[in-house]
Amino acid sequence: MKNYLGITALFLSAAAVLGGSFALLLAQPAPAALPKQDLPVSQPAEQYQYLLKDCGGLLAVYRFGQSEPEMILQVFTHSLPEYDRTALQTGIAVADYRELIARIEDFSS
Repeated sequence: MKNYLGITALFLSAAAVLGGSFALLLAQPAPAALPKQDLPVSQPAEQYQYLLKDCGGLLAVYRFGQSEPEMILQVFTHSLPEYDRTALQTGIAVADYRELIARIEDFSS
């Protein structure tokens, strides 16, 4: 019986500590969100392979420097946040295929 009381006291004190820590986290103001960087300063433009851009309200993939889309995806840009829609108007430079897939997944989720 004494053992159960000790374990119960341990759980209650742990819950109080965790609950207090959680309350402190909630009381803190949230840090301002950092804006996405679509064109990293450290990478020259000639190293980009793709450009994601709005094409008639749909997300399109262009080869960097080309005027015709390589593919147009069934991702409606009007459903994206304002920041993304604005960035897609001018185009978002993408370094390689792996980043392209990650960006498309972000836009389509």
